[in-house]
Amino acid sequence: MAVVLTPSLDAINDFLDSKLPSHITAYETVLFTKLISGTFDWFLSAINDEERAIIAKIPRSVRLDPSDFKDQNLDRVDKAILAKLHLNARAATVDIAAAVVSELGGQNDVSARTISRRTEYLVSRQGFRIQCEVLPEFVGLQATVHFWLRFPPQNYREVIGLVRSLPEVRFAYFTPGRTNLFLYVWLGNAEDRIGYESRLARLIPGLEIVESVQITRTYKRTGAVILDAGKPRHTGWEDR
Repeated sequence: MAVVLTPSLDAINDFLDSKLPSHITAYETVLFTKLISGTFDWFLSAINDEERAIIAKIPRSVRLDPSDFKDQNLDRVDKAILAKLHLNARAATVDIAAAVVSELGGQNDVSARTISRRTEYLVSRQGFRIQCEVLPEFVGLQATVHFWLRFPPQNYREVIGLVRSLPEVRFAYFTPGRTNLFLYVWLGNAEDRIGYESRLARLIPGLEIVESVQITRTYKRTGAVILDAGKPRHTGWEDR
């Protein structure tokens, strides 16, 4: 399975026509129409109400306004910064500045202070997010399972609240077609899969489990895996 982000539906066809290896002769495409929950919400399950209230009181240096999130063109420096942060979000601003200058052929004089200022602007005003995730193996979760489900559409509000309350769910999307719900789940081991299917069936009235697939091998992750020393192990590809 590959999750692909494209700017439009037409771009999906372009990707399938030009990017898929020739030895892939058959495939099925499923459109994720609405994100219900994602990893950026996951940390909320690990803190209690008192801790959440403390975090809510922390003053923010930048107050966001919906009008700030506009389709603004990013210049070459912004795009170069984002490319470097994608590889290693913990990189020092001095190193990013040197890499950006090198990539732009020395045409721009970019300092570490400029990198810091532009990064803060991109995150606070342009809506970009930098996040750190824990690898499942480090917390004793050895199985990743994808669930393709179908539930009565009239229960969608109840399903949204329920799915967001399940700590094992890393991502949840609504989908069109023969299924209408996709769950990306971390479980302790492969044997937990059947029990989790039964649990979902009990929690969601009228639920049909169309298909469940355990991920056996990961070839690519978004971002970089960080070692104990704080340095990235690689730039996102993993073979395990």
